[in-house]
This record gives sequence, structure tokens and C-alpha cells, in this order.
Amino acid sequence: MLSGLYKIVACITSSLAKGDALLTLVSDRGAREVFFVASARGNESLFRWVICEFTSSPSEMEAYASFAFRQLEFVAGSFNGLKNMSKPYANLVAAVVRHLSALSDEGGRIFSGPREVVEAEFGPYGVNISDENGATKRNSRAKRDHTLIWQKRERSFWWHTKLEPDHDRIHFCPGDLQEGGKILVGIFCYHLTT
Repeated sequence: MLSGLYKIVACITSSLAKGDALLTLVSDRGAREVFFVASARGNESLFRWVICEFTSSPSEMEAYASFAFRQLEFVAGSFNGLKNMSKPYANLVAAVVRHLSALSDEGGRIFSGPREVVEAEFGPYGVNISDENGATKRNSRAKRDHTLIWQKRERSFWWHTKLEPDHDRIHFCPGDLQEGGKILVGIFCYHLTT
């Protein structure tokens, strides 16, 4: 069990309740935060909160990722790349959760439309996102760096979110969406070859 997780209290509520919320309840025994879950999205929000508040390493984030970001798939071990980013895990976790949340919550809808508007569509969610340019895609070293084998198929991770304008990237592949699949997140890194 992760340090501090025994203190997490969640309450499943009726769908007639006012919704999902993290509330502080006060009794004669003191104050305690309780997460009220009234929807599937609320369940994801609970795990996102757990990641931000209680995890201290990429492997701990990975343990909760499938519960927190239900519309994403993750290449095993990809979270280890967080160790190579510019800041310690504690300084990255909130931004990574925000980016993965936007990909999970809005990615399917956004990538079902024209690719020319993807960057603008993610903007309101505070996510800077882009596809690699043609020159990068033609560079053989860049192609190797952006390619992984997942479920016995070669996948290219050209699309990426930018935690910082010039470094700290989350690379993903939206290719399976057309077949009813999920966005595949494969590479967390400082920067790949361009």
C-alpha cells in the first residue's frame, strides 16, 4: 500500500446527489477530507486526486493510471521516462495529470475531427499539443526514437503534449481511435530527436 493511502475516504453517492466533490467533513473527532463519487467521471477524479496527493514516484502513478485515465492505454514502463524530465516528480505530477486528463476526457472527440484544429481544441484545457513536422518524420533517427512495439505492432508516437515550451513531453499515438480503441501513451521524456 502506498504511504498515506489508508487515510483516503471515498463515499459512493446516489446519482441524484449534487455530483462529485472533495469535501472536508468535521466531527467531534476532527476534520477529514472525503471524496464523494456520484459518477464514472467522479471515480476517475478520485484517482487523479490520489495520484496528485499521495504518489511520490512514476511507478506509483502508473499503478493508478488505468483508473484515473480510462480512455487511455499506456505502454508498460513508459512512466519511468518521467525520471528524465527537467524537474523532480513532485513538481511534475499536477501538470502530467492535467495533460493526461485532457487526453482521456477530450482526446477521442478532438481526434475524431480534422487534425488541423487539434492544437486549438486542446488550448482551453491548458494543454499545448502538436504533431512532429515532416522533416522530423523523415529523419531515420527521429523515427526510431518515436517508434515502439505495442501488442506486436509498430506504433509511431509523433503527437505530443508539451509540459514546457521546449522540453518535457508526453508522446502518444491516436491511431487506434478510428477502430474504436483508445489513445496510446508511450513515451514520457525530456525531448526526443527532431
